[in-house]
Amino acid sequence: MAQAEVTIVIPAYNAEEFIGVTIESALAQEPRPRVIVVDDGSQDRTAELARAYAGVEVVSQPNGGVSAARNAGLALAISSRVIFLDADDALLPGGIAALLEGFAAHPDAVMVFGAYHHMEAGNAITAGSLPHPMETRDPGYVALNVTPGPSQSAYDRAALVEVGGYDEALRSNEDSDLSLRLCSIGTIASHPAFVIARRKHSGQATQRPSRLLRTHLRVLDKHFGEGGLYEDPQLLRNARRRWCRYYGQHMPFEFARLLLRREFSELRGFVSSLAIDAPMIARGMVGGVMSRLSGSHRKRRRTEPIPAS
Repeated sequence: MAQAEVTIVIPAYNAEEFIGVTIESALAQEPRPRVIVVDDGSQDRTAELARAYAGVEVVSQPNGGVSAARNAGLALAISSRVIFLDADDALLPGGIAALLEGFAAHPDAVMVFGAYHHMEAGNAITAGSLPHPMETRDPGYVALNVTPGPSQSAYDRAALVEVGGYDEALRSNEDSDLSLRLCSIGTIASHPAFVIARRKHSGQATQRPSRLLRTHLRVLDKHFGEGGLYEDPQLLRNARRRWCRYYGQHMPFEFARLLLRREFSELRGFVSSLAIDAPMIARGMVGGVMSRLSGSHRKRRRTEPIPAS
């Protein structure tokens, strides 16, 4: 068999509910990728279900977090391109082909990303929006904008190895950290196509925006603070304020969830996040509530299920 041009690494932890749809969406792609599932210490049937698919390689390891699982898959990849597909997401038909077109259009790219739809119960999707055309090596631009998720991105394998892969000390915002390191050696570019459907469910890290804020600011301090790769105090101040507002818009709803669930230990962490930059976070919180009340946060829904194969 000819060597696959693309390796899809699927980090999976207790993902039995979604892993089938994810794997089938990968196997249906042209060109046909190599598919590696890294079972990150699951306690359910994730590994068993993954092994039932012919041609899928399954690697099991003790739980070490998503960054460690992705790095384990990267170590096995020999293809020129790598996609890290989350175990609850699904590639859209033609997704790989579109991302490869992006590399052809941007020869200096180390990372190419496309757009995504949201996937909800029953695999129904909420239509997303296409990204603005982008081709950049500017770390300031990357720091001030939303980082594309790994599932919607294809990476140059050699570039990933050169920058050391994912930082395993980070349990969130590891994608922002990786993008900032990658743009020091090459271009990050977009492709005008929808390439994945990203599932929305209650177990996601996005349900804890106050925690994400704390980690995101650690990443910014690491790269733009004293001794960082791009040491820039003014940009660091601007970026910290920008992300305090961004996460702040989601924090009122996190606070309400924590109260309803009586998760008082998490509430202490929530309160500590407010102390980071209370004025900016408060502005974001007010904006988030106003957006919810006005209904402007809602997106046009599509009723058909997303194709998994």
